[in-house]
Amino acid sequence: MRTTVFEYESFEQLLTELAPNDTEHDLELTACPEVRDGEWLLATFKVGSESTALAGCALCLDGEVRLSFEERDWLALRRFATGTAPPSVIPLCDSSKLATVVPPPDCRVLVNDDDPDVQAVVRAILKAKGFVAESAGSAEEALDRMRGSTTKLIIVDWDLPGMSGVDFCRRLRQDPRLRELPVLVLTAHPSQSAILEAFDAGADDFVSKPFRSHELGVRILGLLGRGHTETLKHATG
Repeated sequence: MRTTVFEYESFEQLLTELAPNDTEHDLELTACPEVRDGEWLLATFKVGSESTALAGCALCLDGEVRLSFEERDWLALRRFATGTAPPSVIPLCDSSKLATVVPPPDCRVLVNDDDPDVQAVVRAILKAKGFVAESAGSAEEALDRMRGSTTKLIIVDWDLPGMSGVDFCRRLRQDPRLRELPVLVLTAHPSQSAILEAFDAGADDFVSKPFRSHELGVRILGLLGRGHTETLKHATG
């Protein structure tokens, strides 16, 4: 997985650049000509000592490379630019080129899905990207496994048996020991109402099934990088 940095002198400068692109939700990648069309990148936006990390997909058209953001990510970027979103880690890579980003050692992600095949696929993706992947088949099992664990992020399926993925999010946010853990929802129901319900329950992000492995990895890194000063390490590549 790779990352790039957009650096600005002020939030006003960032807002000025966002304004003309509010319809298309994309920005030009002038310093990254080697990026591949369709590649998912972790985009870090830095203003002074504050930054935020978001997932973006590269589009290469007629010799121009742009980084396209889904609406929810663009809105999150706007919230950051207006001072209404939490800051993220400060990027450690050079803003003039791409860099490889990897999780720190023993970065544990819990996959909560009742389908063994989905568990196996997601665990394989996570392990290939440098995470320590564990799994649980129900919300109840996941809650038991997290007590006393060092889990850094939870991936939860919307359609869990018994306690649903949404109810699991609500339960998690009520637990003082677990309420700060980032939660990414896997869903086969990416309707507007379903997604709003997941966010209202405390989910931080979602990926639709069938999912793309690169997007899943980048979104996890983006969540891990928000508000945690020691969560990510960057290696220039």
